[in-house]
Order: sequence, then structure tokens, then C-alpha cells
Amino acid sequence: MNYSLISNSCVSMFLYKEYEPNVNETFINYTNPFISSWFPSDNCYISLCEKYDYYTSIEPRFDEPINYDWEKDTGSKKHIDTGFDPNYLVMFLGDIEIHWIHDINESLLLKKFKGRLKNSKKLEPIFLWSDPEMFNIHTEREREELIKRFNKIKHKTIFLTKYQKEEYEDDTTIVKYIPAWDGKSQYDRSKEHFLIKWYNQPQLANEFKKIIDNSKTW
Repeated sequence: MNYSLISNSCVSMFLYKEYEPNVNETFINYTNPFISSWFPSDNCYISLCEKYDYYTSIEPRFDEPINYDWEKDTGSKKHIDTGFDPNYLVMFLGDIEIHWIHDINESLLLKKFKGRLKNSKKLEPIFLWSDPEMFNIHTEREREELIKRFNKIKHKTIFLTKYQKEEYEDDTTIVKYIPAWDGKSQYDRSKEHFLIKWYNQPQLANEFKKIIDNSKTW
């Protein structure tokens, strides 16, 4: 693989499994340092993408979550899911907050993170995002501003949108319209997990893979 595939959720893990089905996720073979993590703040994820080299140069620290965006919408500072250990790790790179929802061993996570970060330095990143993986409630104007910021990132980006009018492609940016999402609401979320109900992560991974494989400008 010629790229480091970065997302704000486990979508990148499903995507890597499409490309490298035999990779062992407990080791450091991945070239995405954030694989299996989750960003509860959309603003945090965009900030990471905008200053990726800077934030990945910072020594990680672990602390209690302080995220206000997710807490404002859900009443909880952590992801509420019976499948996750409530003591999962929360990492900070400066002011960027990352929730490692599948990890509870700090030393092992640091080993994996630093090994994968080293692997990723050899490759160009592609940042992945989509309408259903906006984890916070936004006004239409806030949503548009976030997408504008995402599309201006100096590295390659792919955004999957529910609006046909937003479809666009150039040498570094692909905005792909998904017809099945047309008319869908950001408020259509599960009561249990506060996640959008009209998508799933394996489908997203498949959409991203088709775009990467078929792009004529990349």
C-alpha cells in the first residue's frame, strides 16, 4: 500500500482489512497510527488533519476525557457502549483528544501507536471522512465550514456527502455523493450510542476503497 489511510473511527480498520486481510491487528504492521481509535470531537479530527505533522510529533499522554462536544450531545464524556470496557484509554496529543475504545493497556497501546506512526512516516496520508461520521450535531453552516476546512487540507482527502451539489474532485480532494444518503437527517441516531443509523462502517470502507482504486488523478 502506498498510503497511510486515516479516519476518525474504525472505518480505516475495515479498509485496511480490505487491502491486507491477513494483517494481525494486535501488532504494529498497520501504517495508520490511529487505527481502532475514535474521535468524539469533529473539530479535534479536523485540527489533527490540518496540522498532522505537528500533532504526530508530540509525545502522547493519557488522561481523563475532557471532550465537550460529545458530552454536550450525549451527557457522557466517553462512548457509551456495552461492548467497550468503560476504562478504555484516552490519549492526548497536545489539545487533540483520542479515545482508544478497544484498548485498556497503556504500555501496549504506546508500543503499537509508535510502531505504526513510524511505519506511516514512509507514506503519504489520505484523510477520510463522511456525513454519517460527523459525531457531533452541527448546524448546516457549521457543517459547511467543517467540510471547507477538511477540503483545504494540504494532503489528500476523501469526503462522502449526502448532497449531490457538493460532489467535486481535483488533484488532492475528492467529494463523492452517495445517493442512498440523499435526504437523510443527522438527527436520525440510535438512542443507545448516538450514532447515525443510516450507514455502517464496512460499507463506508468499501466506498473509500472503490474511490482510491478508481481515481485517475491519484
